[in-house]
Amino acid sequence: MTKPTLYHYPHCPFCVRVRLALGFLGRPWDSVTLPYDDEETPVRLAGRKMLPIMDFGGGDRVNESLDILRRLDGGDRLRLGRLDEEGTAFTGLLDEIGAVVSPLCMPVWAESAEFDAGGSRAYFRGKKEARHGPFADLAAKRGELSDALRKILEEEVGPRLKPFYGGAEPSVLDLLLAAHLQGPRLVPGFAFPDAVGGWLAEVERRCAFDPS
Repeated sequence: MTKPTLYHYPHCPFCVRVRLALGFLGRPWDSVTLPYDDEETPVRLAGRKMLPIMDFGGGDRVNESLDILRRLDGGDRLRLGRLDEEGTAFTGLLDEIGAVVSPLCMPVWAESAEFDAGGSRAYFRGKKEARHGPFADLAAKRGELSDALRKILEEEVGPRLKPFYGGAEPSVLDLLLAAHLQGPRLVPGFAFPDAVGGWLAEVERRCAFDPS
């Protein structure tokens, strides 16, 4: 079986969910991390500047994270049907978490080594500040945003861990949630609630995922 190649950004939760799935499934893959200001490569590969892109070879490329997971999981080990079972309640939870994680983490991501190459840092800052406001203002709200995220995790995620999200065995739901929660690891002073932190560590272990 030919190894697929994943084009991704290290910080991107939609890219991280694919990396988690690859580890969970034990699927070998090749990694290509793109500079954030590289517009040419993703447009050439998939027609738009959006990652992840999974190249399965021979021009067979997939550009949506959930579609990539469906292609990878021929044996339904990820239990993708759980997404339909949970429905809009789960997608709403992801959106709620993402709405806090993005402003909380963007100022920290912008200073990470990921954006050292070329004009990536300025490109990222310009794009994101145009939508979310100055990073200095977001950084000033770090405590408020951290508290809001912890509240969501304590009230809406913790009670559903049994010990995985909604059940005794891991599923795609755990991978999607875990991917959204990688960014806060980099935020100074942020700590996960104990139950959520333990669950996250176990998901990462099962996915052979190194969060460092």
